[in-house]
Amino acid sequence: RARGGKNSKQGNNDSDSSRFHCNYCGRDLSNTIRARCADCTDFDLCLDCFSVGATLWPHTPTHSYRLVEVVTRPIYSASWTADEEERLLEGLEMYGVGNWEDISRVIQTRNKGETENHFEAVFLNHDLAPIPDMRRDTLLPKDDPEWVNEEQEMDPKLLKVMHLHQNEAIAGWMPKREDFVYEWDNEAEDVIAEMEITDEDCDKDKEVKQRVLEIYNSKLDERKKRKEFVVNRNLLDLKAQ
Repeated sequence: RARGGKNSKQGNNDSDSSRFHCNYCGRDLSNTIRARCADCTDFDLCLDCFSVGATLWPHTPTHSYRLVEVVTRPIYSASWTADEEERLLEGLEMYGVGNWEDISRVIQTRNKGETENHFEAVFLNHDLAPIPDMRRDTLLPKDDPEWVNEEQEMDPKLLKVMHLHQNEAIAGWMPKREDFVYEWDNEAEDVIAEMEITDEDCDKDKEVKQRVLEIYNSKLDERKKRKEFVVNRNLLDLKAQ
């Protein structure tokens, strides 16, 4: 299995050093949507592995996540995509300013000269340097069709993932654990959290604690009954409503 969402730096001649891969199946995710774990360090999954709850220690399906999409819209220049801008920053972090040949390999879609010229135009040749100048006339107007293509069809795999987790988000249901985020009488455990039963307890203390445990168990039974009512009647399936 691939051990990292992003390959580690192998050297100045490694043109694939910033590409993303699925940690579970090893698929290249550099140019497609990926699910990035918010709890693990540098952990990505393709939508196929993510949708079936792929697990690879220390990652579990119950971790929080965010969907990362390759963005082709321009940010600072009409001819450079947001994804290319991100790769430029990654290359600068890896190799430093001036190593344009190596940085262009990280970007993959730009040569040495294009990379250097773009960096100078966006980050240096204006009065806000080194902060990019968002006032530049080269930016596309917000109503330009290149910014938003409303007729573009969404990736069916992404729709599947969104549907799988839509019910979970609305109902608070965690299908892999078969539990709700917030159970019925969610604070029931607070009563027994710090309760101890010791040999030093007198008969009355034991009787009281026994009664508390009986009440707690009755709440667990009621919680289970309510959960089964919802699950067995398919009330978590919003399409069936």
